[in-house]
Amino acid sequence: ISRIVAHIAIDNIDPPTGGTAGGLGLRDALQELINEPMPNPAWSMVLLSDGADTVADTNDHIPEFIKEYKQRLDDGDQVPIVHAVAVGDDADGVALENLVKATKGTFQWLVDVNLGTVSDEAFSNELGEIYRAIAEEVLDEQQVMAEHDHHQAGLLTKAIGIDAAASQG
Repeated sequence: ISRIVAHIAIDNIDPPTGGTAGGLGLRDALQELINEPMPNPAWSMVLLSDGADTVADTNDHIPEFIKEYKQRLDDGDQVPIVHAVAVGDDADGVALENLVKATKGTFQWLVDVNLGTVSDEAFSNELGEIYRAIAEEVLDEQQVMAEHDHHQAGLLTKAIGIDAAASQG
């Protein structure tokens, strides 16, 4: 998935209406990975959430998904790495950190655009930067250079291959 496709998908997300079931969403996403006709061996998921499960059914909460995830591990089933992006300053970071610890994912914070602290463009850029950091982790690659072209809109990214034996020094 490209950065542009990710931005379009995020822009088309329906606004929240309450009734959050993080565990159910993660379970549904896992099922999508399982059902994929040409599975990718590097399974990963990204959860953008405030971490607060608000539905009454606790079977649809994040801790229940973590139990199911651990059972899949014990059974020898393939499991994805789950990355979490905590949305908003009041996000339940503990719940989301428990998720990424159990799934070997990464954890990021994203300020809430509704707080009026950032512009839409800044919010989009911040989310894009978080997506880039997660993509680096998933692909085991590192962006070493980004160049902004002032004559054309957008970010120009150049991939540079680095020998795996290279080290920072």
